[in-house]
Amino acid sequence: MRGTSVRVAAVVAALFWSVPFFGLIDLATIVAPGEFLPSVPLEASWGAFFTAIVAGAFVGVAVRPFDRLAPAVQLLIAAAALVGGAVLGDRSEPLIVAAAVALLGGLLLIGTTRPRIPRLAPALPLLVAACAAAPFWIVYAWQAAAASQIGLDDDVSVGVPHWAVQSAAGYAVAACVFAAAVWPPGRRLLATCGGLAASLIGIATAVYPDAIGAMPSQFLGVAALLWGAGVVVLAWLPRAASDTP
Repeated sequence: MRGTSVRVAAVVAALFWSVPFFGLIDLATIVAPGEFLPSVPLEASWGAFFTAIVAGAFVGVAVRPFDRLAPAVQLLIAAAALVGGAVLGDRSEPLIVAAAVALLGGLLLIGTTRPRIPRLAPALPLLVAACAAAPFWIVYAWQAAAASQIGLDDDVSVGVPHWAVQSAAGYAVAACVFAAAVWPPGRRLLATCGGLAASLIGIATAVYPDAIGAMPSQFLGVAALLWGAGVVVLAWLPRAASDTP
């Protein structure tokens, strides 16, 4: 019964972050931009962050309700990324969301069996992919923070500016994939969610290269799309899975 209750709560949380918090709604602008045509990549980065990274953690809980350590770590990464986007983007609003996400991550740890010493076992192909792309995602996040500082054509959802969240998305993708590369217990979840977020962000630039929030070139969008897909594949290869409890 307890497992069922955890699953129900996780599904409710996933739906909250992906629907009322505009995760899926903002992602939908990729296929149906409507009035958001000039800023699809900016909207999509918000959608990728709150759907793939935040809601994705709760999907992981719903699938494995007694294995909540990896989802908790992913939520704490998301919270830290939001703090980074808020501070570097000179916006305070994301800090409230960061506190809520961190609290939820902490709640997931209650009753979770945690190893005293984290077991690190790098998956070399995934680690190479993570390290190779880390500078790109950091620059992506930094540029979004710079746009946030000057308020460049920003959008606001639930009182939170989008540029700061786009900055957080860059940090979260880089951190999730790196953590997945070196930490077997979180390999599949963190790599899947981080890779999915990267691919969604890349698609937005590939399809709308001249819109607000897009990467500097369409090629980079395609590269992000392929890199994200590759990360997911690498995490699910039998050799990588053999190191995952």
